[in-house]
Amino acid sequence: MVPPALGSILHHPARGLNIRLAMVATNIAPKGPRVKVTTAQGTCHADHVVVTQPLGVLKAGVVGFAEPLDAKRQRAINRLEICL
Repeated sequence: MVPPALGSILHHPARGLNIRLAMVATNIAPKGPRVKVTTAQGTCHADHVVVTQPLGVLKAGVVGFAEPLDAKRQRAINRLEICL
């Protein structure tokens, strides 16, 4: 969710974009020049995708990426700790 103050900042630059929030992705895969995102609600196709995941979800590999992260990024993720 986007807090109201941040929402007003994002409203103008996001105008005209099809932004979908709170969709749990299960797979993300390039499909030609586009990206195919599979969710519990169905399948979406987009030119670009921004993925935000909690560190624990990212480390657990819950979301499948057709093209895995490169080794350097994966090592960095594996080294990060969750602090409460």
